[in-house]
Amino acid sequence: MKLKLMLTALTLSTAFIHHVSYAAYPQFTWGPEFVSNEVEMDHEHQALFFTLSSLCDAFEKKNLEDTKRIFHGVVNWAVTHFASEEAHMQEIGYAHLEVHKKAHQDLVEKIQEVTPSVEAGTADGEGLMNFLHDWLYHHIPNADIPAYGKS
Repeated sequence: MKLKLMLTALTLSTAFIHHVSYAAYPQFTWGPEFVSNEVEMDHEHQALFFTLSSLCDAFEKKNLEDTKRIFHGVVNWAVTHFASEEAHMQEIGYAHLEVHKKAHQDLVEKIQEVTPSVEAGTADGEGLMNFLHDWLYHHIPNADIPAYGKS
C-alpha cells in the first residue's frame, strides 16, 4: 500500500492531492542527500525546505491568511527557481533538460490546480504537503543532483 501511494505521488496524480488522507504533516528537513555542490541551487533548495515547513505550520494551525500567503510564495518561488535551474542546466549542457523541464511544468500545473481550494480554505493540507514532500524528496536526489554530475 505504501509503495502504491509513493508511485501515485510520483505520477503527479490530481486524485492523490485531493483525496488521500494522511495521519500527519511531513517534515521538510534539509540533509546531505540534497547537496548538489551547486551552491546557488543548494541555497534555493534550502529556502524551499524552510518555506514548505512554514506552509505545513500554517495548514496545521488552520491559519487561512498565512496559508494563502505562504502558498503563493511557494508557487512564485517554484516558477522562479525552475527558470533559474533550467537556465543553469542549459548553460552546462545537461542532456536531459527537456525531460527535466517537463517535470517542473507538471508540478506547477498540479499546484495551480489546487490553488482555488487553498484560496477557499478547503484544500486537503496534509495530502498536499505529503504530495509536495514526496515529489521534492524524489526530485532533488534523482533529477537535480545527477544533472550536476554528482551521484
